[in-house]
Amino acid sequence: MMMSEFPVEGQDVMLIASEVSPDAAFAGTAYRTDPLTVQINTESALAPGTKAIVIYQKDGVYHTLTSQVVKSTVRGGITFCEIRTTAHENLERRRSDRYPVEMGCELGFMGGTGQGLGVSRAYATIKDISKNGAWVTGDVPHYRGVLYNVQIPLPGDAAIRALGICTRIRPKDGFAIDFVDFIGGSQQLLVGVVDGLANEAA
Repeated sequence: MMMSEFPVEGQDVMLIASEVSPDAAFAGTAYRTDPLTVQINTESALAPGTKAIVIYQKDGVYHTLTSQVVKSTVRGGITFCEIRTTAHENLERRRSDRYPVEMGCELGFMGGTGQGLGVSRAYATIKDISKNGAWVTGDVPHYRGVLYNVQIPLPGDAAIRALGICTRIRPKDGFAIDFVDFIGGSQQLLVGVVDGLANEAA
């Protein structure tokens, strides 16, 4: 993978480790780029092989690196995670068909990006949805870069559980959440919902 696709040394990043916990999101910085090492400002040693999603900005656009932890070391209350990246994605270049819908969802504000919002959880309405994200409206605190734990109830006891970041805002018209990771089999559930909407629209 090209080094130009990595965050630069000293740049702020978020590291998600949903295999550890659905709410495992850590604010940190890119400590080194070769090998890519993320400095987390807490004692949170992650086991080798743990899946990690690194989120960062480049030229005002959000990017993700899908990675695995190679090793982590705790020194003086700070964790240094060396990671091996397997995929890079520019969130603004993702393309998938969107479908109008009216679905309730629950948004949990995750550590780091959600600090200072004054609430930990809120309810909102999804107005359109795709395999990559959703457009959300409601009286919900938001700004670009807020990281959400999104739960979308489905008929029965099922629910789509995704981690997403606010990437775009239209005042008085809502905001976009781009999904960056899924909990359990939620990605397949989302695909099923979107495919169903596509069939209805055909």
